[in-house]
Amino acid sequence: TWGGHRSHTIKKADSVLKIDDEAIDLLDAAFAHIASFAFLGVRKLRIEIGESVMIAGMGILGAFAVQIVGLSGAIPVVVSDLDPRRRNLALRLGADAAFSPDEENFVEKVKDATGGAGPNAVVEVTGSAAALQQALEYIAWEGRISLLGCTRISDVPIDFYKYVHRRGISLIGAHTFTRAKQESAPGRWTEHDDYRTFLKLVSADKLQVRPLISEIVSPEAASDVYGRLAEMKQPPLGIVFDWTKIR
Repeated sequence: TWGGHRSHTIKKADSVLKIDDEAIDLLDAAFAHIASFAFLGVRKLRIEIGESVMIAGMGILGAFAVQIVGLSGAIPVVVSDLDPRRRNLALRLGADAAFSPDEENFVEKVKDATGGAGPNAVVEVTGSAAALQQALEYIAWEGRISLLGCTRISDVPIDFYKYVHRRGISLIGAHTFTRAKQESAPGRWTEHDDYRTFLKLVSADKLQVRPLISEIVSPEAASDVYGRLAEMKQPPLGIVFDWTKIR
């Protein structure tokens, strides 16, 4: 992990994890690292069976988070995304309802879908301050919001007294640097333990990877891939570099 985009890299033994390629296809295993971020964002919420959860943003992290919160016992699971294709994918992956954040009465619809009170927990994956403001409007009293997306630009003024302090809302940073380094504990699992969990769930057909794959390309196409990811309004969801395709 963290080896960069190279044909090979040298790492210390404690930074690698052996994959049993008889139990899991290497194409699926390639997603362990990116999926570990979604595991982190969900674990931070300490979801209990029966709680309602919203996933805000259906990029690749959101697509994994939808499945992970379902496996954690969340019901209903609600998602929001501007792209109708990604909303449909969320429903295929187990979401109970999917909305566009720009549709009329969005906040009221989210509350209605979660029994009227709003979701108990939110995985905020967009990194948008506007999406965070919306989450603060629809979340239930004393709810928790996991900031999995990197909200780097504070371009929306948020009334923290009204939406956070007064209502007892918890804003939880979910950057990968907050991970436990040596031993896993409730809500704080190591990176490698999340890799192992991902591999076991995929091997047991309890976590889907293939619906998230948009393209499989040669690493020689990396410049074009990253250009599209940076410039397209709705970029491909998951692109895999296949190192056997190098000419």
